[in-house]
Amino acid sequence: MADLLNSLHWEALTGVVRQFDVPAGQFYFVQNTPSRDIAGDVFSWDTLKQAINVDDVFTQRDGTAEAVRGNDYGKKTAVLVHSFKSRTLDAGTLMQLRAPGTNDRDSRALLMEEQQTLQWRYGTYLDEWMITRAMTGTLTVKLGNVRQNVSYNITYGVPTSHTPTSAATWSAVGTNILTDLLNFKRIIARDSGLQAKTALCNQGVMNYMLRNTDLINWMGQTPLSLQIQANGHITRLAGLDFVVYDAHFADTTVTDQFNTPFIANDRLLVIPDWSARWCELVRGTVPIPNSDLTGFVETNPGSGPVMWSRVTDSPTGVTLYYRYARLPVIRRPEAFVYATVA
Repeated sequence: MADLLNSLHWEALTGVVRQFDVPAGQFYFVQNTPSRDIAGDVFSWDTLKQAINVDDVFTQRDGTAEAVRGNDYGKKTAVLVHSFKSRTLDAGTLMQLRAPGTNDRDSRALLMEEQQTLQWRYGTYLDEWMITRAMTGTLTVKLGNVRQNVSYNITYGVPTSHTPTSAATWSAVGTNILTDLLNFKRIIARDSGLQAKTALCNQGVMNYMLRNTDLINWMGQTPLSLQIQANGHITRLAGLDFVVYDAHFADTTVTDQFNTPFIANDRLLVIPDWSARWCELVRGTVPIPNSDLTGFVETNPGSGPVMWSRVTDSPTGVTLYYRYARLPVIRRPEAFVYATVA
């Protein structure tokens, strides 16, 4: 099993686990949120409220410079959130998978399958969950094990005006949805100077829109009607590109049931163009034990998940370790609106 054991070196394991692609369209936020690699697992970032008021005090040609007040900055510091998991593979199973002449090919395929499962469940899937929770204004995670769960809260300073409630519920067919949309855009432009470009909701909220009396009347107009015929939902309205994102995650109170939408059934998220200026996923480095367990190796920036392995004697097998430190960061809390609409 020499070839397989070579594949179990931490650099080989890490190189493989970082190469798994996210299936197109499966995780919208992971695929669109900019990312940044840092050394270590503690990150400080500035929050910005940009000065956008009109300053109509001009200067004569031979005048002097006038001191002005700049942007309002805040600072936040947080420890990145770690996923640290292990999975033991039975050595007997690995040996039985080896067929004569295959040079451990089947065993390595099993190893890659286990790696991909770890990365999907504790990497990409949790990244998506964390980013969407951060968009609510607060990310709450549990630290510890089944005997000791401690909550860790990260608040992003999102103003209450950016988590508004629609003037009337969108579930009522007579609601003036257009007025709400224009108001959400105005809030973003007023407070951040950025222009809202995209609205995200799940299918439930889109269904309210498709049943809305005003929008039904507008559907007689060719552009809106063609949008629905081609895509099954409205794709552009009130200057916003609509994305229907109906992916779900498994609620921790329900076993193996993907019943909770990443974007809640009653919410609408309105955002500007994706940019690290207002939101990004920060990925850190973590220390791992060296091969003879006499010290540590710090993984190099270029971050992301890290994997290593240890051969165990009781039971005989190979234990895979997976560790990943990251945190979504919101630099401009007034750049988006997360509205309750139903």
